[in-house]
Amino acid sequence: MSAMRVAVAGAGFMAVVHTRAARGAGAHLVAAVHPDGEKGRSAAEAFGADRGYPSLDDALDHADAN
Repeated sequence: MSAMRVAVAGAGFMAVVHTRAARGAGAHLVAAVHPDGEKGRSAAEAFGADRGYPSLDDALDHADAN
């Protein structure tokens, strides 16, 4: 079975909590989403996500690409 693929919304404290919980459950973090695109990219780098996006719609549009 392949790992669950998740995206985290935001770049603050709760995003860190949710990222840790997802990883603890064996998930692969594919995206970090933040309306400020640069913060999304920075969060993705900090959290070890595949990529950052400025909106959930953008992340979902590229879900099959990751």
